[in-house]
Amino acid sequence: MHIVFFNRSYHPDPEATGQYLTELAEDLVAAGERITVICGRSYHVRDRWGLLPLKLTRRHGVRVVRAFNTRLPKSSFACRLINLGTYFVNCLLAVLFAPRPDVVVSLTDPPLLPLLAGVYARLARARFVFAINDLYPDVAVELKEIANPLYLTLLETATSFGLRRADVVTVLGDDMKERVLKKGCPEGKIRVHPYWVDCSDVRPQERDNAFRAEHGLERSDFVVMYSGNLGLSQDMESVLRAAAELSHVAGLRFVIVGEGAAKARLNAMAGRLKVDGRVRFLPYQPKEALSQSLGAADLHLIPLARGLAGCIVPCKVYGILASARPYVAIMDRGGDVARLAQENRCGLWCPPDSPSRLKDIIERCHASRDELELMGRNARRLAETRFGREASTRRVCELLRSLCA
Repeated sequence: MHIVFFNRSYHPDPEATGQYLTELAEDLVAAGERITVICGRSYHVRDRWGLLPLKLTRRHGVRVVRAFNTRLPKSSFACRLINLGTYFVNCLLAVLFAPRPDVVVSLTDPPLLPLLAGVYARLARARFVFAINDLYPDVAVELKEIANPLYLTLLETATSFGLRRADVVTVLGDDMKERVLKKGCPEGKIRVHPYWVDCSDVRPQERDNAFRAEHGLERSDFVVMYSGNLGLSQDMESVLRAAAELSHVAGLRFVIVGEGAAKARLNAMAGRLKVDGRVRFLPYQPKEALSQSLGAADLHLIPLARGLAGCIVPCKVYGILASARPYVAIMDRGGDVARLAQENRCGLWCPPDSPSRLKDIIERCHASRDELELMGRNARRLAETRFGREASTRRVCELLRSLCA
């Protein structure tokens, strides 16, 4: 069976969708399938690009067709359109270099991909899977990121086309499934396939580890960490305001690990709130150091802006679970990650835009180390029993094979 995946992000890109797609593609190759990935350039990894619009490589058995895209600053909406547009155009050329597929899978980076992938699947007489990571235009509408009605209509058209043409629609959680059902997608088409974590790669660590030593964090410090993308969809402003309200707590440190369009603005905000002495911004950490970085925290934060539950399912939760650390889900109550915390006693919930509530929760956690230890053990158990990589990617493989049965 030959499967073609479409997604801009792929190894060595540190963005989450690229890392998960890399693991899935390599596991499918190990299961005996032929895999082609049509991807783009990373915004975070330096490279040299010649005059050709495509690069063809092979990694761990996966055939990678990398299409050129510009890398203008993502803080500008116009620049984002140019970046996504150049990738989309060169993808049209990339399909000419892909052998005839049996199954075509479109992810949602960029959100117009279902239009290209769906047409390609139909022309190739292949089965079509629409794998939704972020639900558009819902994300853009909730964030008030896009005001142009023409572009919003185009995003809605791309999603509707994917839902209508796909043989199967995969979503990351039950909250996302509810939103997709409201768009008129038949329930029989929808499969809930959460992301996963390799529990052999991410293991529980001592808090006083190499990451703390490298970044000057004391053994006695209580470390509150956010690790992931710093974009428009995270409620990081509430985190910084909560940090300002906690100035009286000795030894409390906030560590924000990641990159994104909002990083410079958040840095400036930390300066205005005078918390830059206790809030530290760090770049993405190498994947092989994830156990150390996640394990250095006493408490993790998973913030999501109001209204985005079901549009996005923060996949950072699975690494946190595997590291045996508790988390605070800062999001609408109905979000999958919030429900996971409450139903399994592996974390806590806080409404978005509530820095005072978040401050109270962090202060309570700071005083309740035994409770955090218990939640951490629950978290690791949950990672091993429900979200392990091998079982999760095997379920995806079974789904794809069933389409060609």
